Amino acid sequence: MSTARDALLSFARCFGVNDHKAVYVSTPITTGQSFLTWRRQNPSLVEAHPGYATNHRQQVVEANLARAEQVVRQVRAAFAGVVIDPTKLDDVDGWRQPDYHEFWADVVANFAHTVVFVNGWYYSSGCALEFATAVRHRLTLLDENLHALDPQRGIRLLTEAADELVSAGLEEAGTLARAADEAKAAVASTPQPR
Repeated sequence: MSTARDALLSFARCFGVNDHKAVYVSTPITTGQSFLTWRRQNPSLVEAHPGYATNHRQQVVEANLARAEQVVRQVRAAFAGVVIDPTKLDDVDGWRQPDYHEFWADVVANFAHTVVFVNGWYYSSGCALEFATAVRHRLTLLDENLHALDPQRGIRLLTEAADELVSAGLEEAGTLARAADEAKAAVASTPQPR
C-alpha cells in the first residue's frame, strides 16, 4: 500500500526530475533564525497558549515564506531546469513535522544535484536534515548568493546554532546537533583526492 510520501515522490517522477536533475531550495519554514528571535522576544508564549499558532504563523512562517520566495526567484533565474520550492507543498493530512522532514530528505536524496541554502538555514531542523542528506549524497551545496558552501563550514554553523538553541532552551537543538554529526561522519567517509 502506497503512503502519501510514496505518492508524492512518485508524482515528482512524472515531471522527469529523477536522476538528480533538480535544484532544491532548502529554506526554514516553521523554525529557523526567525523562530529563535520570536521565541526570545516571547519567552512566556508556550505552545499551549491560544494565540501561539496565530502568532507563530504571522511572525515566523510568513517571514520565512517571504524570504524563500525571493531566493527561489533568484535561483530560477540562475538555473535552467527544475527548481524545487518546498514552500509550495500544501499541508498533508495527518503529517507531523517529522513526516515533512523525511519527505524532503527523500526529495533531496533522489532528485537534487544541487541544494541552495537560504540564509539562517542552520537554525532550522528541516534544513539541518536536508544539509546532512546533501552532504551524505555528495551534492553541490550553495548559499543563497549561489556561492559554494563548504561542508565543514556548514557543520560549524549547525554546531554553533545548536549551542545557541540549547542556551535558549529550545528542543530543536538536538536535531541540529544530530544533523551536524551525520554530516561530519559523511565528510569523514568521503575519499580524499591524492
